[in-house]
Amino acid sequence: EKSFGIVMNAWSKSDTSAGPSKCIRLIQDMHHTPNVFPDVVSYNILIDSFARRGLASQAERAMKLMTEKRIQPDEQVFDTVINAWAQSEHPDAPDRCLKILNEMKRSKAYRPGDVSYHTTIHALLKAERILEAEALLDEMIENDIIPNKIIVGAVMDAWSKSDDNDAPANCLRLLNLAIDTYERTGASDIKPNVVMYSTLLDSYARRGRALEAETVLSSMMRQANQSQDDYHQDNVSPTAISFNTVLTAWARSDDTRAPDRCLRLFAMMKRLQVQPTFVTFEVLREVFDKYHRKGEIEHLLAKNPPLND
Repeated sequence: EKSFGIVMNAWSKSDTSAGPSKCIRLIQDMHHTPNVFPDVVSYNILIDSFARRGLASQAERAMKLMTEKRIQPDEQVFDTVINAWAQSEHPDAPDRCLKILNEMKRSKAYRPGDVSYHTTIHALLKAERILEAEALLDEMIENDIIPNKIIVGAVMDAWSKSDDNDAPANCLRLLNLAIDTYERTGASDIKPNVVMYSTLLDSYARRGRALEAETVLSSMMRQANQSQDDYHQDNVSPTAISFNTVLTAWARSDDTRAPDRCLRLFAMMKRLQVQPTFVTFEVLREVFDKYHRKGEIEHLLAKNPPLND
């Protein structure tokens, strides 16, 4: 069986489109070889050969064939099929992922893990089904399955880039969910980082809600300064991107205080030794042009050459 598995794995990972058919043939050979029987590993390799080539329906059929042969699929088999659908461009891919995830939930032998949920959430986000993706995050927490910061950040990013006016509130809820879960469990995988905070900033900036963006930036700076706290400086310290995002929020607002608030942010960058970039000055130009104060920013630019982005 081990020799068959080695050859199947080679075909599965090969660049040839014939890989799956070769794996099928090897499984058939195993059935006709004395004292050799295909097992869950053999079928998982076959399913993987389909998944690697975007053949999701064939991968799912192979899993059904396993049960017909009275070979019980394990969590890895289910995850491979879910991933096959998630990576496909099939319009029904999210629903297929959900269907298989629900099959796992009904099973008494195992339950879906973080990979099962994460992959399904990615499939839903690809289809812009953000509410359903967020509901799965909540379900994970309820079932003591800790999502990682990457998947939480992906849902936040989807909200930020959506047309929903409530997107910032949804992003803030998810960030607080990550904070609460980290503080409750100590799981470092969900510990909020600067990317998650920057996504929240972006959700405000896209809607011109500059004061709220500044509040988040101030929170980041306070946490970065609390060296004895759970949040260390290298975790949530604002970057040039963070500052540029808040500057953009002011540029998109109609608040006449925008130029002076931007100057204040620029001074803060210098004080914190956050090097301005070309984007910094492009946004500053936009704000000062808007309020007919172009000369002031040109003076700043002459004194403070930007760093390449």
